Amino acid sequence: MKEIVMPHMGVVVETGKIVKWLVEEGDFVKEGDSLFDVETEKVNISIDSKYTGTILKIIYREGDVVPVGETVALIGNKEEVDNFALEKESDTPENSISEPVVKTYEVIALNNIKKITAQKMEESWRSIPQFSISSKITANNLILYKNSLSNKYPKITYSDIFIKLVGETLQEHSYLNASFVGKENNLSIKLFKVINIGLAVDTPQGLIVVTFKNVTKKSINEIINERTELIRKAKNNSLNLEDVSETTFTISNLGMFKSVDKFSAIVNPPQSAILAVGKITEKKNLKHSYLWLTLSLDHRVVDGATAARFMDSLKEKIEGISIDKNGIGLKVK
Repeated sequence: MKEIVMPHMGVVVETGKIVKWLVEEGDFVKEGDSLFDVETEKVNISIDSKYTGTILKIIYREGDVVPVGETVALIGNKEEVDNFALEKESDTPENSISEPVVKTYEVIALNNIKKITAQKMEESWRSIPQFSISSKITANNLILYKNSLSNKYPKITYSDIFIKLVGETLQEHSYLNASFVGKENNLSIKLFKVINIGLAVDTPQGLIVVTFKNVTKKSINEIINERTELIRKAKNNSLNLEDVSETTFTISNLGMFKSVDKFSAIVNPPQSAILAVGKITEKKNLKHSYLWLTLSLDHRVVDGATAARFMDSLKEKIEGISIDKNGIGLKVK
């Protein structure tokens, strides 16, 4: 008899919620067959069997939140199935009587994505001492840059440009690409060696942060194509764990809404910073066009001066942006 366990699904994933069992007790399964759907890090994934045999017992049921490494079911061969059946016959079932509950109110349940978002935001406010700084950015070169590439890359958005520029800026300011770790007297700061930018995406199911891995190694065109695919998958509820894990810095862009001049976002744990992007106010004279950026930070990792230096660097990159000689890349004057 072998144990089916909740698998490890990423460095920061500690639990998984069983959404749906795809098998029942007594079912025969082969190695590689899907056993159950689990929800973690805002996506649903199917867990496959590592063994061939019969499901003897399902320990955790749908809706249970299970720590990684915990046994969720038992699987065995024919002899073990027979022995297990005899043991079950000797068990005396307990009868229970349930009384109807009369509700005097309506409860609107959160879907899985909104539930996880609520839990993470509550954790962020409760555990992270946060502060914010804002900067008004001249946007004329940014507008010209996007417009200059629109014919060649019609799907380009300002988010693509911000992902690329923020990635380059983080290379110079590593404490914003970091995480606070430890408890009590054993405290430290983890500096990530790769830069994985998360982008908040609005979907019918709720807010999802998709991840652009190792952005400093990617061209603006690669980022455009990746964003297009990730958003398509987010809208279709077909993201996998790789698409939403290991984010080291997040961007939240509400610039597409005409009423949002600027806003502050909540740090997404275990990250140390998040950038909120407001709308671009475009003037007839482009030199007067501008946008607001607001940076929210974990004060345990980043102090005010460090945050200001990051914002100065990012402001310089945005205001000095231009196309390179091939017309496809980023160049800062």
